[in-house]
Amino acid sequence: MLLIRLAAVSYALPIGHVVEVIRPRQLTPIPGTPPIALGLINVRGMVCTVLDLALLLRERPLGDEAGAARDDSASIARGVLPASVVLLEHRGRAVGVAVDVVLGVHPVDDDGTAPEQDGSVAHDGCVQVGEQRIPLLDPEALLAHAMLSSEDGR
Repeated sequence: MLLIRLAAVSYALPIGHVVEVIRPRQLTPIPGTPPIALGLINVRGMVCTVLDLALLLRERPLGDEAGAARDDSASIARGVLPASVVLLEHRGRAVGVAVDVVLGVHPVDDDGTAPEQDGSVAHDGCVQVGEQRIPLLDPEALLAHAMLSSEDGR
């Protein structure tokens, strides 16, 4: 699992979905897109969309059309470089999610994942890391709606 932090909350991502972690770089804004789309980055000739993970997880209202300043460290304003971008594989292409901190890779045994549902489509249970239970994100479910909306022009 790749462990990340967004604001004060840690999350785990299955390493099989992670293409790579990249340092911040200039984002090219995408005019007319919702605030969830922070912009585009070029990764060795591959153009990737970077999404605001906080908005994907709905930790902040989606109605912030101006991409207001990071008043609660949960959302990244357009034009502000994220601390890190995690590139995830989604339907054959890489899509970036902006995160505050990449904590590292943590091995998890098959029995390390607790099948605990919290009603959120983005969560697929939890993993135990030391004494802490960390929400496990399902990248496919997390990105599906955002990417379909942008591809359909919604």
